[in-house]
Amino acid sequence: RKCQKYSCSFCGYRLTRQNLVSVLAGEPLTIDCLLDKMLALQHMNYSLTWYKSGRKMPVTQVKLSRIHQHKNLLWFMPAILEDSGSYECVMWNLTSCNKIYFSVTVFKNTAGLCFNGDFLYAQEISASSNEKIVCPHLDHFRDEKNTLPIHWYKVSDYVGFVPISFSATVLCFN
Repeated sequence: RKCQKYSCSFCGYRLTRQNLVSVLAGEPLTIDCLLDKMLALQHMNYSLTWYKSGRKMPVTQVKLSRIHQHKNLLWFMPAILEDSGSYECVMWNLTSCNKIYFSVTVFKNTAGLCFNGDFLYAQEISASSNEKIVCPHLDHFRDEKNTLPIHWYKVSDYVGFVPISFSATVLCFN
């Protein structure tokens, strides 16, 4: 049976695993539906729509909306605590439908700290070598000049967090 142009209701879904995504409240977030390379759809003629799970209306494509879809990306500008929940990316063409679920957790900083210990992106470096630490997940936030304000901080026993760098990477010399 052929899939309707804007519906998967007659085709059945192939479901893929649930992906976990976390973000600090007040920060921007993008989720790329096509990051899941299990579905080789990059070169196929397909349609893609984002939904908050349990809702029939798709996420808006109006770019001025705080939460919106732009191409295959779901944008939160910025994410708030109430955005936590499950989101679905539905992709279909004339013969098949696929759904990918994303569980979004929006979190607050731990009281008295400028981070949340449960959601750290830890990178370990050897004390005996010089290493580069990379700020992850910046691909969709860069502009044409590849500029983006990044603030790195180092824990200091004397003054708490001290700013040390303003780029996507920081070099650590030991």
